[in-house]
Amino acid sequence: MQRTSSIGSITPYVEGVSMSLKLTPSSGLNLTLEGSVGKFRIGNSASPGHESIEVLYLATHIGFDPSVASNEAMLRQLEPVREIFDFQTLGFDEIMQRDIDDARITTDLIPYLLDSDARDTVKFFPPIVVVALPVHDRMLRPAPLYPKVVRDTLQNDPERGVARVIRAGSVGAEAFQFEYPIVDGVPRPHDLARLKVNTNKVRLVIIDGQHRAMALLAIYRNLRDDWNAARRMPFKNYYQEWTKSRIMSFDLAEIQLPLVVCTYPGLDADYTGDFDIIRAARTTFLTLNKTARKVSNSRNILLDDRDLISYFLRDSLGRIKQKDVQSRSSLRIWNVELDQYRDRVKIESPIACTGVSHIYYAIEHMLLDDNDVKGISARSGKFYRREYVEGSLLRRLDAENLLGSESAATLKRSTFTSASAKALTAAFHERYGQFLIGALETFKPFELHNGAAFEIEKSLGGHTNPQIRSILFEGQNVGRTFSDYLDHMIDEERKARNSDSVLAPEIRSILTTLRGTEQSVEGTRQRLVKRRAELYVDKISDKSKLKNLDGEVSSNLQKLIDQLYGNVFTTVAFQAALVCGFFLVVEKGERLASERTIPLVPRTQSFAEYIDSLNTFFVPATLPRLKKLLKVFFHELDGERAEEWKEVPTGATFSAVVFRGEMKPDEWPKYRYVLLELWSPTDATLNEVRTSERDHCRRQVFESLYARHVREACVQLMRNEQDLTMPEWNNIFARTFSAFDGLLRNLGVKAHDRITEALAKDYITKPQPLMGEAEP
Repeated sequence: MQRTSSIGSITPYVEGVSMSLKLTPSSGLNLTLEGSVGKFRIGNSASPGHESIEVLYLATHIGFDPSVASNEAMLRQLEPVREIFDFQTLGFDEIMQRDIDDARITTDLIPYLLDSDARDTVKFFPPIVVVALPVHDRMLRPAPLYPKVVRDTLQNDPERGVARVIRAGSVGAEAFQFEYPIVDGVPRPHDLARLKVNTNKVRLVIIDGQHRAMALLAIYRNLRDDWNAARRMPFKNYYQEWTKSRIMSFDLAEIQLPLVVCTYPGLDADYTGDFDIIRAARTTFLTLNKTARKVSNSRNILLDDRDLISYFLRDSLGRIKQKDVQSRSSLRIWNVELDQYRDRVKIESPIACTGVSHIYYAIEHMLLDDNDVKGISARSGKFYRREYVEGSLLRRLDAENLLGSESAATLKRSTFTSASAKALTAAFHERYGQFLIGALETFKPFELHNGAAFEIEKSLGGHTNPQIRSILFEGQNVGRTFSDYLDHMIDEERKARNSDSVLAPEIRSILTTLRGTEQSVEGTRQRLVKRRAELYVDKISDKSKLKNLDGEVSSNLQKLIDQLYGNVFTTVAFQAALVCGFFLVVEKGERLASERTIPLVPRTQSFAEYIDSLNTFFVPATLPRLKKLLKVFFHELDGERAEEWKEVPTGATFSAVVFRGEMKPDEWPKYRYVLLELWSPTDATLNEVRTSERDHCRRQVFESLYARHVREACVQLMRNEQDLTMPEWNNIFARTFSAFDGLLRNLGVKAHDRITEALAKDYITKPQPLMGEAEP
């Protein structure tokens, strides 16, 4: 008979005798690394919310030398983020790095490591930097803090005598533990130092050097045939050329790379500040990469913890990412291009309709604009330099009431606490973010695109080649990596052909597989754009005229719809105009209503009306309206059926009337003008503001077009302005008015709302004679 008195202590009970038996908990530390302990600090103690944090690390090596016991264990435990955590379970606050370019690893890094022609050359890389990241019990999600950290002295260490111990967590439930000797009372972190890790409590996450690490892991996995895990399988094909026999021909024991494992002992259960381990890891990554190979601007934006705009961006992306089967919208995170290559703002992913740079640009303008948009002129101002936000962001988010006047007075774009960021993020979503997401969900061209992508993704479930879905829907460099690797293998084939050598059967097999995957990916992309075009014309009653003999949307129309998406809808300029243009009117309307002490319709109502007005034009329900839309952005279309359409140039297009140049992001006020012509708010105050803004833009458009026609006439006639005759002046005006009126007609502006010739003459402010006046 026995009684349990406490955890770890069992009291046996014998008649008349009581004895206590102490049980020592077993350590949970199951991985031991040896090396040197060091420390540095991250953050800035002078910046609230970014206080200086100690980084305690172990510097060691990893390689294939079988005499080093930790090598095998580390090669099993070390994984890139993409394999440790399910992307769908991670929030954007938990993203720490850019993606892996498997093509570069297999074509550059592995050959460098295994180069048999350079046996006497030192193969040196900078250290792979790893963070011991705590995870929540029973779920593979990052935890914000370590268990309580204790610092102790071990008096009877069998190897060191007296040792310094820094342990996170109680014995038996440790996360990690540092040990290093104390000699003559002085800690010696560089002698016999150890880091012990509980791999059930922490994961070793690569935050820098993941390409170098992946080169090692790929070699190891090919040797052990260890690619079977579901998250590894999509990347196996990139490394197939490195067969086991090929690898074994090299001296692997000579390969070792420096490794640094970082911990943040101050970020434990007792910590009460603003940091957490995710933010500390991101800060470490950005600090290490300040002078390294440039990270894409979109990824820097996502990672930046010192920019309030990035907080709002991650919140919006996180809300999109949370959408699941319960969502009434087809918008998913794969519709956002997260890592825009070489800082290009043009969308490359066929699945995406927007990108990180697009959303960041829009948020930055919504919150930091300070009367920077005037009519159709390009947006002015360098927003990235705007550190002081009291007259813009703080006012728009009502920061003084949210944070208190004292906190609001000291807040800057890069100086804030976590509590302030959290409160302002909630306010941003309520006042702006929900409408930004709403535009991506309910603006009809986006809704149709997202719906088509959703259907295609579901159709790929259970496909025999999982790489197709990975390339198209897991984005973030996966597609570019595949293309780079295919190009590399094609180049190997070309080299063999040029040298009259026989291509190895293994390489031929890999190429066959890659080409088959490429064809499947392209076929899936074509299915997507075809399905999108079908949805686009679905509401047109006589859509039979838009289809070919096979019942598919005519290639003539398909091409124009694809151009609308590629050159208009998915551009930064159009999306900034769509969202920011709405708020320019609404904010002025709110100020005017406040001055007049009259009510204004809620933003949710005015936004719904706004999107409905635009949807009517941008996804037409009749064939004549479709032709008008295409005339606005392309050309006149001659022919009854789409298969017979012929392009007829017209001077009444957007590019001919409003702006002939490239629509760079800062030119978005030009698109804003078009949207103002399409929107007719039912609220009187909003309509008054919209009309005033529209008329100001109209004047600028007409005057700019007139001035351009004057310059063109002078070049054509080879005369100066003062030498033009009255008929020539009249012809210039007539040409300008006809083009401008044609654009308004194609936009569907009713006759009573279009400008008259008399009003158009009023728009001309140049000193030349006006039509109908006598010669000077």
